[in-house]
Amino acid sequence: MGLPAWEEGCFEAISHAVFKFDILVGAPFGVGQIGEYSLARIKPSCKLYPPWKPSLVVVDETGRIPEVRWWITVSVFPDAVILIIGDTGQSKPTPSSVRQLTDQAHGRNPKPEWKCVFGYKRTLSIFKRVEACDQILGHLSNDRRNRGDIANWAREESWPRS
Repeated sequence: MGLPAWEEGCFEAISHAVFKFDILVGAPFGVGQIGEYSLARIKPSCKLYPPWKPSLVVVDETGRIPEVRWWITVSVFPDAVILIIGDTGQSKPTPSSVRQLTDQAHGRNPKPEWKCVFGYKRTLSIFKRVEACDQILGHLSNDRRNRGDIANWAREESWPRS
């Protein structure tokens, strides 16, 4: 959230562009924020446009969110096909909360202690649940993004030799 004038300008820019697309791609939080908060404020630039609803929502980094947060996307875009992408081995969800503990020396030098206070479901990725039910649609065993022609193209285009 920014200043009201800046925020209004952002929504106006989004309003002009969003009706030209049927696909929404983003990280879990961004997709949820656009769906829950932004859609109510996006106004068509022309009365001919119906309310905007994407037909496909692609959510990246889904392995980082707990299972319970997965339902945000489904609840916001119930009519869309939802494709989730992520890495089950990269890192698990991190829904920890902090509580302050003071040391034994009369309350000096308080040290934060990180502790998950939400239970096991809050630390279980939706991908782990899907894997447990044998419902993974595709699984890459190697990172193929930095190999062969793709890596050579990126190297040549990003860092041209002088």
